[in-house]
Amino acid sequence: MLRTEKLSGFDAECVLAKGISLESVPGPTGSTVLYIQPCASVEGRVNCELRFGIPGRGAKETFYDFTILSRVLNAYNDKFAETRVSSNLGVARIQWQGKKILISKNGRIVIREALDEEDAKATMDFLSKLLAPSIICDRCGQVLVNCATASCGECAKQRASFATLPVHPLWTDGVQGVGRLTDALIERRESLEKDVKLVVPSSSGPLSAQADKVLRLNLDLIVQSGDREELVAGIVLLRHAWDLSLILELLDQVHQQGHNNLGSFVTPILRTIESWLIALKESTDGIVDERARRSSITRWPQFHEAWSRLRLEAENSPRLKTILNPLFERWPM
Repeated sequence: MLRTEKLSGFDAECVLAKGISLESVPGPTGSTVLYIQPCASVEGRVNCELRFGIPGRGAKETFYDFTILSRVLNAYNDKFAETRVSSNLGVARIQWQGKKILISKNGRIVIREALDEEDAKATMDFLSKLLAPSIICDRCGQVLVNCATASCGECAKQRASFATLPVHPLWTDGVQGVGRLTDALIERRESLEKDVKLVVPSSSGPLSAQADKVLRLNLDLIVQSGDREELVAGIVLLRHAWDLSLILELLDQVHQQGHNNLGSFVTPILRTIESWLIALKESTDGIVDERARRSSITRWPQFHEAWSRLRLEAENSPRLKTILNPLFERWPM
């Protein structure tokens, strides 16, 4: 995410296009871009303090959205010896490969007990990628996971396809995993539309496990990305995996509550999900197909309109609000 490559197809002020930079942090010299010193508690190790910011804008009071940052860290939890996040305080602590890491919402990172300077810089690179989806964009004010999918409505304009992505199993699995899960949920939605009382053959258990696998795979893609183009494609797939998990929960609610509790809202809910799945399918196809990518940019506003109508209807129906509010609070991310 640092300023090493150019990225076309996004507004020049979007952080995806600008990248992020290292800002000055307090130190003995008063203004040190990357401060590394010997570790006092473990001989032979080093500590490092740095702060990410926006090129030309400097450090920000709120650099990371901690709701999204928490979701990223918890989804990658098995990689860490410890994960503790306080969204209220805007602080997260993780232990990764023997290092103790403190992450603050203003972009300040403290890495303790790194092997050496190179290990500290490798950790910085790892964190700059892993946490990228939670960075708040300077252009639209939304998180980068929304910018990457064009769902922020401002930053991505006629985004070209990711035609230059390397063809290897990790990327193939990522794209195909999202595609297969999308198709399975399209089938499930159609089954519920025919008969909401129907016992759907594809129970939520296997689909939920599939969704978790796709989510984790896409985080691996982000961390292993070799350039900005790969990073953005990984963020697109991550957003899709999150959306598909939420759609699965929403379909489960429709199935469990049925017409008895949802009444006339069943149809608009299923139609909203249909619009969502179409946008996701075209956006996923657009990772390797420019025509689908451009089509998906027009699909997202259609879905947002349907989603807004559904939220408005829920506000006027206490029963619907009780059922759907826990899901509404998690989107937009």
